[in-house]
Amino acid sequence: MNKQFKKNNVPWNKGTKGVMPIPWNKGLTKDTDARVAAYGEKQRKFRVKRISKQCPVCGEFFISKETQNQKNCSLGCTGKAKVKRTKRIIRECKYCGKYFKILESKLKEPSNKGLFCDGKCFLNWLKKQNIEKTCLFCGDKFKICLSKSKRGAGKYCSKVCHSKSQIKRVTRICQYCKEKFEIVPGELKKGGGKFCSLDCKYEMAKGSNHYNWKGGKSFEPYTAEFNRQLKDLIRQRDKHKCQKCGCPEIENAEKLSIHHIDYNKNNCLPSNLIALCRRCNGAVNHNREIWEVYFKDLIQCKFNRKFGRQERTIIIKRRNR
Repeated sequence: MNKQFKKNNVPWNKGTKGVMPIPWNKGLTKDTDARVAAYGEKQRKFRVKRISKQCPVCGEFFISKETQNQKNCSLGCTGKAKVKRTKRIIRECKYCGKYFKILESKLKEPSNKGLFCDGKCFLNWLKKQNIEKTCLFCGDKFKICLSKSKRGAGKYCSKVCHSKSQIKRVTRICQYCKEKFEIVPGELKKGGGKFCSLDCKYEMAKGSNHYNWKGGKSFEPYTAEFNRQLKDLIRQRDKHKCQKCGCPEIENAEKLSIHHIDYNKNNCLPSNLIALCRRCNGAVNHNREIWEVYFKDLIQCKFNRKFGRQERTIIIKRRNR
């Protein structure tokens, strides 16, 4: 156990709270004590001597370290000294003909420095040096710098044409216009390569060439029985909801369209009509046989025995109106 924690043992600093101890060298000098003199000699060895110098530019005196190789009193004087050391030469601009000064050291660099007075003259001179060339891929004309054309550049007008030229292409014949065109082999795997453009594709799909052609039934007129009154009664019967997706008429912001289940415009019986939204009415034109069976089963399941009465009431209301 430590002595300061033993009983009847008073510590040396008791009652001296906030009082600093007296240092050993208080009141001593290098003349009275040898230890102070030895400490001062050690510090002098590490000190750097300071010397007064005269600035060669402004002529003012300044103090600097002996080890530091400082010639000027400030950064401004050093900048002025560099300007005096470097020589400036008068040159004539290659573009505008004006005279300007330039450092002699910059003329040694392998660049266009010393030929033009500023960057604008250099850019205007470059524009006159441009050469017209034709793109090897698309055949369009474009301009390029003379120095770049000497290096071998200027074959393509853009990076897009350059990248397309690197891809191998296959020649095909258009099914509509019978003209030859090139296509990437990867598009043939996806089922492309039949038409040279979208215009040919759309023209080929018109009329009797379309896969869903039914002899021009869409151009046939509707009968007089298929009027506005009948459509409103069918919408009321179906509670103003699409019978395919269930979307209400209010959300569509337009009236529901009435669809003929057997795709016969002359058959306007209520059992052959159903309310659909515009999107579903367009989707039902594909796979007609499947949708015909689906809607017939749907009407039988929904109305069942009540359908006969509803059909009679719809016919009676049409006659009364």
